[in-house]
Amino acid sequence: MDKNVLKSENKINLKRDTLICVAIAVMILLIYGKVINQQFVLLDDNMYITENVHVRDGITWDSIKWAFSFNDVVYLHPLTWLSHMLDVQIFGMQAGWHHLTNVLFHMANSLLLFLTFNRMTGAVWRSAFVALLFAVHPLNVESVAWVAERKSVLSTLFWMLTLWSYIRYVEQAKASRYLLALLFFVLGLLAKPMLVTLPFVLLLLDYWPLERMEFHRLKPADKQKTKRGIFRRFQSHIPNRLILEKLPFLALSLIFIFLSSLSLQRLGIVVSHGHHPMDLRLANAMVSYIKYLAKIIWPSNLAVIYPYPQTIPAWQVVGAVLLLAALTMLFFLKFRRAPFGGVGWLWYLGTLVPVLGLVQAGHWPAMADRFTYIPAIGIFVIIAWGGAWLANRGYHSKTVLSAAAVVIVLLLAAVAWVQIGIWRNSTTLFKHTIEVTRNNFMVHNNLGNIYFSQGLLDEAFKQYSESLRIEPAYAKAHNNLGAVMLLRGRIEAAIFHFRKATILKPDYRRAQRNLKKALKLRKAASENP
Repeated sequence: MDKNVLKSENKINLKRDTLICVAIAVMILLIYGKVINQQFVLLDDNMYITENVHVRDGITWDSIKWAFSFNDVVYLHPLTWLSHMLDVQIFGMQAGWHHLTNVLFHMANSLLLFLTFNRMTGAVWRSAFVALLFAVHPLNVESVAWVAERKSVLSTLFWMLTLWSYIRYVEQAKASRYLLALLFFVLGLLAKPMLVTLPFVLLLLDYWPLERMEFHRLKPADKQKTKRGIFRRFQSHIPNRLILEKLPFLALSLIFIFLSSLSLQRLGIVVSHGHHPMDLRLANAMVSYIKYLAKIIWPSNLAVIYPYPQTIPAWQVVGAVLLLAALTMLFFLKFRRAPFGGVGWLWYLGTLVPVLGLVQAGHWPAMADRFTYIPAIGIFVIIAWGGAWLANRGYHSKTVLSAAAVVIVLLLAAVAWVQIGIWRNSTTLFKHTIEVTRNNFMVHNNLGNIYFSQGLLDEAFKQYSESLRIEPAYAKAHNNLGAVMLLRGRIEAAIFHFRKATILKPDYRRAQRNLKKALKLRKAASENP
C-alpha cells in the first residue's frame, strides 16, 4: 500500500477514534454531571471521609503511614486511602468535588476499555459499544456515585492500564512493557484486592482476541486417542511461556489475598461459618450469578444493600445451576466459531468469584451492584460481538443492529440518570432501598440514624424497632434504640439494649460507653430520688 494512502487512513482512523472518545466522555458528563450537587451518604462515607481523622488531615506523613498499615477501619487498600486524602487536601470537605473525582476515574476507565479492545481486535464499533455500555449502565452508578466506592473505580483504572501494558508487551516482548504491566497490577491491588482474578483474564485474552494459543477441532482419526464425551471434540494447546508469564501476576494475587485476610482477621470481622452456613453461601452464589445477569440485561429495583436471605428455595438453586450449566455448554460448543462468547462468559464467571460471598467479612450482602463493575464487561463483550456475529450470518441487518445499539445505550443512560438522583442524599437512598427490597434491617437502622441526627426520635424509634424485628441480633440497632430510650428518660430500657449490644458484639466500644453512661445515670437517679 502507498505510504501516503496509509498515512491518510491512519489520520482518518485517529480522528474517528478521537470522536468516539469525545462522545463517550460527553455521555458520561451528561449523565453524571449532577453529582457535583450531591452529598456524602451515611453509609461508609463517614467511615472513609467525613469522620475519619486520618483522611480529614489530608496528605501528611502520619496519614500515609496509617494508610499503609493494618488500620482499624477496613482491609488493606492504601492507594484508595491516599486518593481520598488527596481529595481532602485539594477540595476540603466539599462532597461534590469528591463525587466528581469518581466520575473522572469512571470516564478514564470507559475510554481505556474502548482503546484496549479496539487495539486488541481492530473492531472499532464493537469496542465502542462495549465501552458505551460500561459507561452508561445503571449497575455502575453505585460504584461512581458513592464516594466510598472510590476503590472500585480506582482499582479498575489500574486493571485497564495493566491490560493496555500487557497488550503492548504481546505486540513486542520487551521486559520494560512486561514490568510496566506488573507495576500497574500492583497499584491496582493496592487500591482494591478485586484484581486478584486478572491473571485469569490475561490467559483468556491470550486465546481471544490475542490468538496466542491453539484450540481446534480434532480430526476423526485423533478422536479415539482422547477421553470419551463432548470434550474429545477439541484439543487445546497452551504454550508454557504463556503460563510462565502469568506466574508473577498469580504470585502477587496470592500475596494480596493473604494480606487482605490478615487485615480482616486483625479487625476481627471475618464472618464464621455458623453465621451463614456454607451450603447457604453456595446456594446464594449460584442464584446471584443469574440475578446479576438479569440486572445487566434489565437493570431494575437496584439497591445499595440486598439483605442476605435466611433460606433460598430449592427450585431457585436448581434452576440457577441448570441455567449456568446450559449457558456454559452453549458457549463451549461455539468456542471455536465464536470465541468471544466463551471468553466473555468465563470473564463474567471468574471475576465474580471473589465477591460471591463464599468467604465473607462483616455483614455481607446477598448481592451488590458495585460487584459487577468489572465482571459485567464480559457480558458486554458477548452482546457486542454476538450481535455482529448474528448479523454476519444473516439473522438481521447491520442497520437494524446499529439502530438497536443506539436505542439500548440511550435507554440505559436514561435509567442511569434517574438512578444517580436516588444517590443525592442519605434519605432518598435509604427510602428507595426499603421500597425495592424486603427485610432490610441494615437500611432501616441507617434511616433511623438520619432521623436521630435530625432530632426526630419517634421516626428513629420506628426504624430501629423495625430493624430489630427483622434481625433481633443486630448489635448496632440495639445500641441505637438504647440511645433513643436514654433521651426519652427510659433508663432501664436503655440499659437493656446497651447491654444486649455488648453481649452480641463484645468489642463494641460505643455500646460499652453508652452502657457506662446509662448505669451512671441510674445510680445518680437512685441516690437523688
